Amino acid sequence: DAEREFRRVLSFVGLSIDESALSSAVEASRFENMQRQERKQHDQLDVLRDSDASKRFIRKGKSGDWREEFGDQQHDRFIDSHGDALFRLDYIS
Repeated sequence: DAEREFRRVLSFVGLSIDESALSSAVEASRFENMQRQERKQHDQLDVLRDSDASKRFIRKGKSGDWREEFGDQQHDRFIDSHGDALFRLDYIS
């Protein structure tokens, strides 16, 4: 659950936990809220401004779904570029 993971990260990096800020962070990280923020800020964010607004970055809230979205060539390029990090972070084995 998000709250547990936020607590774990804060503890790991040695930061104290502000319960109000934690609650706000958990709420903001809910999938529906992240989608809403993406729609709301699409034209304000440099990284999204020139992209097709009908294609969402926050799509389904399903871990690993990028594998379903990428074609074989895109998948291979992504793994070539980011495979080391994905492996270290245990996204791929």
